[in-house]
Amino acid sequence: MQTYIFKIAAKGPTWIDLAKPYTVIIQTLTADLFLTYRCWAVYGKSLRVALLPICLSLASLGVFIRIIIIQSGMNSKFGTVSHQVKAAQALLGLFTAQFALTTTLNVYATCEY
Repeated sequence: MQTYIFKIAAKGPTWIDLAKPYTVIIQTLTADLFLTYRCWAVYGKSLRVALLPICLSLASLGVFIRIIIIQSGMNSKFGTVSHQVKAAQALLGLFTAQFALTTTLNVYATCEY
């Protein structure tokens, strides 16, 4: 999130600053999908057991899509600091929701029944 709040004197983000959030998104979604698959495979390929992790993964994907949309808008309106502050406040809630979804998926997929 701090990548997108720039100093006024800055010329703008570099490509690496823009790529960092996307790599985190890809890494988190990949880990969630592997946990979902592992939960499905370990419990006898039961769709009933894997339904909650699948729903959590889809919700996570939706949150990440919204994060990407907001961050893309922040980049296009680089000069307006007030827009960046509002977007950063919106991102805080989304990142909190994403953390809760991923944590819930991890606890569910790794606990014993």
